[in-house]
Amino acid sequence: MSSTTSSSTAGGIGTVCFCGIQTRIRTSWTDNNPGRRFHGCKDWNRVGGGCGFFKWYGTEMSPRAKYVILSLLKEKREFVKPKNQEKTGDWMKYALIASWGFFFAVWVLM
Repeated sequence: MSSTTSSSTAGGIGTVCFCGIQTRIRTSWTDNNPGRRFHGCKDWNRVGGGCGFFKWYGTEMSPRAKYVILSLLKEKREFVKPKNQEKTGDWMKYALIASWGFFFAVWVLM
């Protein structure tokens, strides 16, 4: 699973990273720590990756909470996936129609 994160500045007061910048509270979406929050360097996603500061915020979730979150994420991915495939299919249909229309127009003008 990917390790994407979301961030917020709330609750980060007083925690400073090795860069000397106030940290942001981010959310881990890994299999081991789904939904768990942590302090991270504000510049983690910039070139160079900031200073790499990391500190958990709060306590670890129970195994049941992890299971529920991972199950919901799995259901969400399965629900969203067909919609993305439909959009791709629609785009391909429109591109095919447009290309045939273009070729027909060129053929008629010759």
